Amino acid sequence: MAKAKILYIDDSYDIQKIVTERLVANGYEVIGALNAELGIKLAIEQQPDLILLDVAMPETDGFSAGRQLRATLATGHIPIIMVTAKGEYYDRLKAISELKVQGYVTKPFNPKYLLEEIHRVLSESLPKKQEDE
Repeated sequence: MAKAKILYIDDSYDIQKIVTERLVANGYEVIGALNAELGIKLAIEQQPDLILLDVAMPETDGFSAGRQLRATLATGHIPIIMVTAKGEYYDRLKAISELKVQGYVTKPFNPKYLLEEIHRVLSESLPKKQEDE
């Protein structure tokens, strides 16, 4: 089975580097984007199996990026896990109800928990993806 491909969109280089190293060590292929515009472009081009999306980013925030990803035919089906410092109930509710995200992980997070969420979301979505092919 091929490695699952994860697109990680986060404007913090340091956090992205740490998370990417952990994901690669656990067998995932990771593509990084330091802003939402590049992340959306890469999502369309690379067709990842999962998108990790930060909320608080300059220019285009994660909610706007998520709306664009959901509205685009090429990316609307890709599962999204929000990975953000915005832990308020309203932000979580907005992400789940408006963007239909499959997970919501607040920073700072336990790396093991993030890996468990990634595994859960991929195990729920990859069988559907394989059936569609």
